[in-house]
Amino acid sequence: MQDLSGLKKGGLPLKELLRVTAPFAVMWIEGADEKSIADELKPIFVEGMSVTARDTWVKVTKPFSSDMDDRPQSLHDAGGTQMSQDRTVGPVSGVRWMDGYDYGDWSVKFV
Repeated sequence: MQDLSGLKKGGLPLKELLRVTAPFAVMWIEGADEKSIADELKPIFVEGMSVTARDTWVKVTKPFSSDMDDRPQSLHDAGGTQMSQDRTVGPVSGVRWMDGYDYGDWSVKFV
């Protein structure tokens, strides 16, 4: 991303950007200071995360959390169970996003 300060001014913290970044993904931040990024991520720093500088860019690598379950197939295991061992995700508790599409007679629009 090229305008981290603009995103922060708009109310989007670095913590939220990291939250929506997929495990094993890399986030590149241009024009940022490696130390300031590392300090900002310190409260949510997890084992395996790295923050390194390259030229004018800072590279943040997000690891696969040990609290997440690895489900390589549609069912959880060879026994056909559908129960995940994931400890970071719980039951659905509400709607986070809405689009403009109307799904029939429902009063709420789901995504």
